[in-house]
Amino acid sequence: VKSVTVSRSWPSALTVRVVERVPVVAVPRPGSIDLYDTEGVLVDRVGQVPPGTPRLAVATGGAPGREVVTAAVDLLRALPPALRVHVRDLRADGPASLSFSFADGAQVVWGNGERTPEKVRALELLVRQHARRYDVRVPDRPAVVPR
Repeated sequence: VKSVTVSRSWPSALTVRVVERVPVVAVPRPGSIDLYDTEGVLVDRVGQVPPGTPRLAVATGGAPGREVVTAAVDLLRALPPALRVHVRDLRADGPASLSFSFADGAQVVWGNGERTPEKVRALELLVRQHARRYDVRVPDRPAVVPR
């Protein structure tokens, strides 16, 4: 539960409003999948990754810190819907070392959260090349590895 508010109205009404946490990334662990919300809070442990939920692999192999989950979620939020729906696997070697894969297997090296709008624009232009790898860490000088 993310938040709960209770209010009363006289003479006899009581209203309870519950806002649930929504998982946005799945972190595979031995024997289970941890689901985290936009604030990096562990929401649930499940047996399978829910459909449409990107996996997040962390360098330590353990539970990611809030900083790492938040950086990954910020990256996802920054992507336009037309690109976001194709994201399958995220990797975080730390909050300043992010990358992800598209459903077609193409890799995107993102880096940190700086200059995000410029990175998004560079990626939007580059994906038209249908490459194997896109590197937008320096959006002024992006790199592409063709298929």
